[in-house]
Amino acid sequence: MATIVQYDAACFPCERERYLELWINQADAITLAIPNGSQLAGYGVMRPCVTGWKIGPLFADSEAIAKSLVQEFRKQEAAGPIYLDAPNNNPAAIGLCGALGMDEVFGCERMYFGPAPKIDHLRIFGTTTLEVG
Repeated sequence: MATIVQYDAACFPCERERYLELWINQADAITLAIPNGSQLAGYGVMRPCVTGWKIGPLFADSEAIAKSLVQEFRKQEAAGPIYLDAPNNNPAAIGLCGALGMDEVFGCERMYFGPAPKIDHLRIFGTTTLEVG
């Protein structure tokens, strides 16, 4: 868990260890991670939603790593469609969706009052959840 919390901290503007513990362990959620030595190269969580499944977060060091995580999620016998909220400010995330043949259902922009937080936007291939932030 500590490794996931450390990796997550580069992609989210505050510490959220307790939140991640609950998020990763929610009923029927599937969590996958790709190690890089004692660190991570990426991780993601797929959970059931009203119809199908939603992947989020999907944080990875590269598009190739994010793609391998999504491909593994697709093997999990998930019935129904799989959704991913890919941020527009990461061109590789949009490229990943195109490479996987995903279709946009709706668009959403993240906006801030004041300066945007200092996070690694290029590692964010899927937001954790639009419903909670």
